[in-house]
Amino acid sequence: MSNVLRSISLKIFGIAVGLLLVMLVVSAWSAGSIDRVSHQLRTLGHSVVPLALDLQDLRNAIDDGELGIAQHVTDGPAACRAIVASAARVAAGELKEAREDVRLGQSISRIDPNRTEFARMMPLIDQLGEL
Repeated sequence: MSNVLRSISLKIFGIAVGLLLVMLVVSAWSAGSIDRVSHQLRTLGHSVVPLALDLQDLRNAIDDGELGIAQHVTDGPAACRAIVASAARVAAGELKEAREDVRLGQSISRIDPNRTEFARMMPLIDQLGEL
């Protein structure tokens, strides 16, 4: 009788150790996944989102310049040149910021440990890098 109880207790102990090992493996895998997601979110937060905002600001600067020219077309060429110069300065600043965001995104993507999932964003970053 005691041999049967000892055999059952060893089996239960073995199952408990096996479950503990499975829990350790799952925890390690989960920690790795969290690190990859954290890196990708950091890339989005530091590069892609600011890049989208800079491009929107660039579009707004161009639209403001066009609107200013349309409103002051009767004021003469000098007024139009001043509006174009002002809009060009704003657009150049926004374009410079956008290029810096593209460079940052490219540098972050090069050190990404999981490039296969991040590869979907690379064509966007490369295309915007041609600005």
